Amino acid sequence: MGYTGLLPNHFLEKLDKKDRPKGAAGLTADACQKAAEAKSEKVLHNLCVTYLQEHHGVKVGHAAMNKKSTFTEGWPDLTLVWHGRPCAVELKVGTNTTSEVQDACIAQLKANGWHVAIVRSFQELIEFLHGVSALPRP
Repeated sequence: MGYTGLLPNHFLEKLDKKDRPKGAAGLTADACQKAAEAKSEKVLHNLCVTYLQEHHGVKVGHAAMNKKSTFTEGWPDLTLVWHGRPCAVELKVGTNTTSEVQDACIAQLKANGWHVAIVRSFQELIEFLHGVSALPRP
């Protein structure tokens, strides 16, 4: 078998980033996983926002995914009012988990009467919204 041009992960981890090959060939397995998860989260983000705005006419507060957020640190990815109830949705994919700052923000929102969900798929968003819809009117 000939040289594939790809360096083994254990070798890449020892190299300084500036000395690694350009492009995907210079990424460690962990970096490739994080890049794939970021792309997946962006796709999920766009799907959820489009669904809510186009199919339900709901205005969704959300930050652009192509640059660093200017929202309050830890603030959930999506905020909206669903059937008269304040809702917040934190989107996570793959192995991503919430940070301590996000956990604190989510706890504070819940303490103030918000309905909050950590969503990992479009189906989970639908299930969350159905659950909020089924609650008695305030």
